[in-house]
Amino acid sequence: MEISIVVVNRNSKSFVDKLIGSLKNSCSDFYACKEIIIVDNGSTDGSLEIYRSYAKNINEPEIKVVPLGRNTGFCYATNIGVRLARSELVAILNPDLYVDADWLRPIMEDFEKMPRLGVVQPLIYWYQKPEEIQATGLYMDLAGNYRANVFGSKTLLAPFGAAYVVRRSAFLEIGGLDPFYFMYHDEVDMGLRMWLAGWLVMLEPKS
Repeated sequence: MEISIVVVNRNSKSFVDKLIGSLKNSCSDFYACKEIIIVDNGSTDGSLEIYRSYAKNINEPEIKVVPLGRNTGFCYATNIGVRLARSELVAILNPDLYVDADWLRPIMEDFEKMPRLGVVQPLIYWYQKPEEIQATGLYMDLAGNYRANVFGSKTLLAPFGAAYVVRRSAFLEIGGLDPFYFMYHDEVDMGLRMWLAGWLVMLEPKS
């Protein structure tokens, strides 16, 4: 299986270098990592130009920059990135993070072993306190409010939206993210629709 990476950018200039450096490092000896797609939501801070410079100077993995010219919201931009992706697996990442060098391998193994696996979330640590876990996934309480995964369960209602990997065919089958959610809550809605369509959502603590 191969994987594409989609990042929705909106004025994240201070994070670009560390993000791209970590993604390039994680893909350098991993043959399955084919492309990084940057979908830009009308940035005005110069981050779009920095991404374009990286796209010109890095050949592997290929970096594609898709400028939308305005802020369309996270969900709309993410859907465009996933549709453009050429791989069956797509990592959806926020721009204000960075990844470990070997973060993809255990996730890829999960997808290969489980044909009905739709979404996998890695462990997410705080940017400022990299020794502290920020998120292990989401569930919903009886009142309909979504909460952090305090149970340490590998089975999730939904991933935490900062970073997760989807099976592209499953993502497109359920219609992608709902653009009604300009940002926030979209991952809970997606997780529910994944489960209703018969796809599994899980945490991979090895990533």
